[in-house]
Amino acid sequence: MINLEELDVSDPRDDYNVDDVMNTSDGLGITDNGVDLIASNLSSLRKVNLSGNYFVSDKSVVSLVEKCRNLEEIMMKNCTFITQNGVVFALRNCGNLRSVGLLGMDLAVPETSEALGFARNLSVLDFSYMSVSDGLLYAIAKASIPLKKFTLFHCKEFTFSGVLSLLRMYQALEYFALEGVYWVTDRTVIDISKFLRKANTVKLNFCSKVTSSGLFTVLKNCSMLNSLEMEKTNVGTEDFAVNDAKNPHIRALCLNANKTLSNECLEKVSLSCPNLELIDVSDCPGITRKGVGEVVRRCTSLKHLQMSGSGALKTLGIDLKLPNLEVIQASGSGLNDDGLITIARKCPGLVNLDIMGCSGVTCKGVKEIILNCRRLREINLSWCRIAGHDIVAWMVFTRPSLRKIVPPHGVVITEVEKSLFLQHGCMVGGA
Repeated sequence: MINLEELDVSDPRDDYNVDDVMNTSDGLGITDNGVDLIASNLSSLRKVNLSGNYFVSDKSVVSLVEKCRNLEEIMMKNCTFITQNGVVFALRNCGNLRSVGLLGMDLAVPETSEALGFARNLSVLDFSYMSVSDGLLYAIAKASIPLKKFTLFHCKEFTFSGVLSLLRMYQALEYFALEGVYWVTDRTVIDISKFLRKANTVKLNFCSKVTSSGLFTVLKNCSMLNSLEMEKTNVGTEDFAVNDAKNPHIRALCLNANKTLSNECLEKVSLSCPNLELIDVSDCPGITRKGVGEVVRRCTSLKHLQMSGSGALKTLGIDLKLPNLEVIQASGSGLNDDGLITIARKCPGLVNLDIMGCSGVTCKGVKEIILNCRRLREINLSWCRIAGHDIVAWMVFTRPSLRKIVPPHGVVITEVEKSLFLQHGCMVGGA
């Protein structure tokens, strides 16, 4: 323990009923005294996550900075009593500090600007649900720190001018997230993407005015991109045409919760991103087997397909084998037995299948999966309408590669049976 370098004591409320604990004298989570004790005994700490601890204050930050001289990362999201004073103290006095994460805190420009001058190794800034002024963005730009990752998640008050000034200064950013910003449009994306040519990850989630034009603009201008997230935007509609948007470098594309996403748009995506390994089209009601079929046909390296909640997807429209496809997450989708039979026969390398809540699935389709997918390790059948207690035992003994089964709702597995299945290497139960 004395040489522990990473410690995560975040979000203790996840383990308790907050109302019950708050009504006792014991409190909830760690306190300043607890953090001081940790800092005194674990001086080798490099990364600490205090997020969600309501009773830690600036004193905890001071203890960590003074006693953990190798401290590089501190996450302080949703810590009510940690203020700007604690953040400024860390920036000024923690010479190795590389990463800071904050939520719901306001930072005054003069004090923060001065402190940034001491943070010569600071490369990651993560701001969530904060009032971030253009003045603060100007100060970060002026500080000329070695910034590599920058996040503005559902922050307010800043404008396009502030973002642009920061991007002009840090054109070597590897990770940029601008999420939940109402004024971001396709035209905005044109200017922003010009400064993200070296970025490998871009997130524009919850920017509802960004359409397919913005998507293809990023693909075209950010040639080093590995991952792009555009959840709950307006992809599927189009403000203007974007030509020559092919990006062979991108591996992961998340388009979930785009209500206007269409098969035609997915076909364009498959042409632009031929080397995709992961695509997420969950909760997209406008797509069918035609659109997904184009993706799986053209993106032959695809390993991970997420289509949960897309009710119109009953099958994948596959007409060739997909030996690389390992994970299909289709919970709450329209996937039925015909879809499972197609997957069983065309995806021999399937490792993980989640069909929780797929009402069109029966024993017929599940048995095809078990018989044909020889590498299958996990399957989730929760809330599927599959009758018969013996189906689980049959699955365990028929497919030796299985390591976890979440059984159908209503199928009761006894402790004796669970123990027997575990002896065969398969855990049955859970979610």
